[in-house]
Amino acid sequence: MLKAAVDDGVIAVNPAEKLGRLLHLGTSKQGRQENIKAMTREQRFNFLQSASHVVPRYYPLFLTLAGTGLRLGEALALQWGDVDECAREIRVARTISDGRVDTPKSGYGRTVDLSQMLTAALQNC
Repeated sequence: MLKAAVDDGVIAVNPAEKLGRLLHLGTSKQGRQENIKAMTREQRFNFLQSASHVVPRYYPLFLTLAGTGLRLGEALALQWGDVDECAREIRVARTISDGRVDTPKSGYGRTVDLSQMLTAALQNC
C-alpha cells in the first residue's frame, strides 16, 4: 500500500522500505541459496526432450532459459534484433515485470553466449 502511495505521488518515500531487511525478518542469502534446486543434466535433457515433443512451440523458450541462465522476464522480452547468430550471442537489454517492459534487474544490459544447439534451434523459428 505504501509503494502504491509513492507511485501515486501521495507520499514522497516509503517509510517501510527495506524494513524487513533492517530487522532481519527475511531469510539470509545463504538460506535462499540452499533452497535453490537446479536440475541435473539428465533431468534437463529429459525435460527438453519432452518439451520438444509435447509443446514444440515453446521448446526454443525452454532451451533458451536452460542454456543461457536468463531470467524468465528477460527471455520473454527478447526481440529478434537481440540475437546475433553469427557471433552466437544474445544481448539482454530489457525484461518484462508486472506487465511492463523495463531494464534488467542489474539496471543495464549484458551479452550472453549461445550454444551451437541453441543457435540452430533459434534459426528454425
